[in-house]
Amino acid sequence: MSSLRSRVLRALPPQLRAPLRAGRGRLQRIEVRIRRRLPAGLGGSLRGAVTDHVLGPGDVDDYIAVRHADRSQRDRLRQNLAAADRFCVGLRYGPRLVAVGWCSPPSGIPDGDGMWLVSDYVDLAYRRRGLATELHRLRLRLAQQRGFERLYAQVDGGNRAALSAMRTAGFVEVERPHWRRVLRDRAEHSGLRDRDPRILMCETRPV
Repeated sequence: MSSLRSRVLRALPPQLRAPLRAGRGRLQRIEVRIRRRLPAGLGGSLRGAVTDHVLGPGDVDDYIAVRHADRSQRDRLRQNLAAADRFCVGLRYGPRLVAVGWCSPPSGIPDGDGMWLVSDYVDLAYRRRGLATELHRLRLRLAQQRGFERLYAQVDGGNRAALSAMRTAGFVEVERPHWRRVLRDRAEHSGLRDRDPRILMCETRPV
């Protein structure tokens, strides 16, 4: 559904995209404020109601289910989940895996350092309930334990919800013009010409 919405937005004239995105952002912020006042069982915030862990090869089927991934990629996903140079975290609400996110080395970024938060996904039924922020905080804590000095993330400048979640978790926007050019070129090759890549960073203190 979100990919269809993105395609529809890209098909609109540029002068219509900004007000539509602004209106959607206001509605999302109202929804978040309402959910904060509700108990978890009635659609409220799930912070404190989920369990977290690092996913391993044995979690591949749950990962495929929550991401609606192609099962033909099962072996590759198992390898990635077992890799030593990256890790994937998951949040479970009861037995169900409802959110996942990776922490990986930089890919295709010139002089890239640190680790990058990539491929975040929260189940549609559990969005705007604090899980994105929980994913960021969990990976930050694990990165500290593993000795990484800084974490980065790429966020579309038009995605206010994602920017807000990153800032809540302690990330700040940084200027990396040459990295942004690479990310923008990558987006254009993917057909996303109106994207505005922002780079956020959080310094860590290894423990």
